[in-house]
Amino acid sequence: MSASDFIFTLYRLSRLGRPRLGEPTLSRDRVVERALELADAEGVDAITMRRLGSELGVEAMALYTHVDSKDDLLSAVGSRILTELEIEPREHPDWRGRIETVCRAWAALRERHPNTFALIYRADTGVVPVTEELMDALLTAGLSGADAWLAYQTLVFFLDAPLVHWPKASSPGDVSPLGRGGPIQRELAPYARRYSWDDVWENGLALFLDGLEARLRR
Repeated sequence: MSASDFIFTLYRLSRLGRPRLGEPTLSRDRVVERALELADAEGVDAITMRRLGSELGVEAMALYTHVDSKDDLLSAVGSRILTELEIEPREHPDWRGRIETVCRAWAALRERHPNTFALIYRADTGVVPVTEELMDALLTAGLSGADAWLAYQTLVFFLDAPLVHWPKASSPGDVSPLGRGGPIQRELAPYARRYSWDDVWENGLALFLDGLEARLRR
């Protein structure tokens, strides 16, 4: 190695982890925030340590001072998204209203972060209070033990999946080919354009809660 190469290597090492002149000092919060901005704009696959380091003006290895691994980074991004969860307060006895507000607040995160919403399922903080609120609402409704657990699992099973795999088409009418299929399908198909996927999701939540109320009245 020549003397000039040696000096350049020392210079690069001295700059490792330091942002460009005039930029804020690097921190875990700043790394996570920039990763979220990048993924919101281009998708989660855009997050690589090299790309993120370039965006922040540092070597990729410098990021490991603030995150343990890429998995740790993605978990932190999920937790960061959950900090935006805003749940409208309801009276404790209003178990149905409590479930509705939690589920709608959860769905609102998908609207705000369509490209990164799935990362909340990797979050290492912020999920437990939501789970506790839903489970407590079900206990308040009058369920207990296995029935409460099954109701909770059914709720998240049917309402989480469409949020993660949200259709790109604006309405079911853009997906269902009009005029095809059997006579009943052709008769009902035109109604598909009256509704958005948000309407479909809301209807699913209402059907679940209506069914739960009916079961509780037995």
